[in-house]
Amino acid sequence: MPLLVLFLVFLFPVIVSSQDELNFIVCSSDLYPSGSPFESALRFLLNNLTALPPKSPFLYSSFSSSLISGFAQCRPDSSIAACANCLLASSSKLANVAADGGCGRSNSAVAYQDLCIFRYSNENISASLDESIVGYAISVQKASSPANFSRRAAELMGSISWDAAMSPARFAAGAAESGGVQEQRIYGMVWCKLDLMTYDCFRCLLSAAGKLPFTTVGGRVYEMSCLVRFEVYTFVDPSFIKSPTTSPKFLAAGVGKENVTTPEGGESAP
Repeated sequence: MPLLVLFLVFLFPVIVSSQDELNFIVCSSDLYPSGSPFESALRFLLNNLTALPPKSPFLYSSFSSSLISGFAQCRPDSSIAACANCLLASSSKLANVAADGGCGRSNSAVAYQDLCIFRYSNENISASLDESIVGYAISVQKASSPANFSRRAAELMGSISWDAAMSPARFAAGAAESGGVQEQRIYGMVWCKLDLMTYDCFRCLLSAAGKLPFTTVGGRVYEMSCLVRFEVYTFVDPSFIKSPTTSPKFLAAGVGKENVTTPEGGESAP
């Protein structure tokens, strides 16, 4: 399904996109000196946060010191092997020099892959909420019954946003029927940084979901502290999806009200 990939450039991004997986890497333009204590601290952080999450019950680990803080986490529906591979790829990308598509000597960076998030900073980011947009993508295909589809998709995303905020894993997935003449099943997933407080997780998810274009059949918004996604095909482990319902009961305030629009000149990704 074609996707239109869009970016908000507040740092400098390196992006690779495909139909099923989007990789966003955002690197700070502030650099640390070669051979500095921060470089040693970053190397230690990357090694530890690559190895520890697959061994954690929530596939998550964090690190904080006077020089650096960071976290790495995998989607709860990923396997241990897939989690390890994802984090290894992210860590390698973050450590690579800029000429090779990495972040080189950046003071802070984040890497989003389909199954994992890896972030570090020279500032303390432990339990902090950051609603800055890393990137987003929308389907170029319109829903066949936009009014019904938009309402049901917004209700679904609001419902699972609350579920995720209340969940220890800060993750939820669900499904609902779109209604209308050409009914479609809508699948949604929301995911927060694991150490966010319940309120901050919910706030981040509402912020991200409020930017989704619910008149199309798919979209994703990646913020520094959370991500949201909906499609008309399954993209998470089915065992994590809530039973579909034709009448979602929960509509989060603001979800679907602040939809992203497509700038002129956008191109479809393969």
